[in-house]
Amino acid sequence: MPSFSTPTFQLQYTPLHSRIFFDQAHNTTINGFTPYANTPDPNWGGCLQCAAIDRSRYKITPSPPRSSFCSQCFLQYCYDPQNPPSSAELPNRHLQFVDPDPVGLDQLEDFLDYSRYKLMGGFIGLFMFMFMSGFGLYVVFFYFASLSLLLSLFLLLLVYC
Repeated sequence: MPSFSTPTFQLQYTPLHSRIFFDQAHNTTINGFTPYANTPDPNWGGCLQCAAIDRSRYKITPSPPRSSFCSQCFLQYCYDPQNPPSSAELPNRHLQFVDPDPVGLDQLEDFLDYSRYKLMGGFIGLFMFMFMSGFGLYVVFFYFASLSLLLSLFLLLLVYC
């Protein structure tokens, strides 16, 4: 899950978010990437050297051309908005930002996505228990009344926190 490209005005990050960000930066800095694979790039060190000396080429008149090795590195590692990498070129990578620390409604959505079947099973089991135990409509009425009260309290907490 990518942890970069965070909102511009976000100035504080949780320890989890910071750790994920630094782990990703470290892995990219140390390993680079091989297109169409999940393995480190064996030429990454040479590509870093190309990037380090590329500007100095322009200080010499006439400017020497880039080597074919360096040209290949710049094609691989420099982003071209006219030709963005395909998802096949970056396998097993998520290209959308995913906040590792969701809050508010995002956190509720994540919880509901994760626990959807557990909650449905619990509600079905609760209804089966109520109808089989003989409480009937009396219990169902109070159950829905208490459920609506809990839901309204939960929404108040979300709005004011």
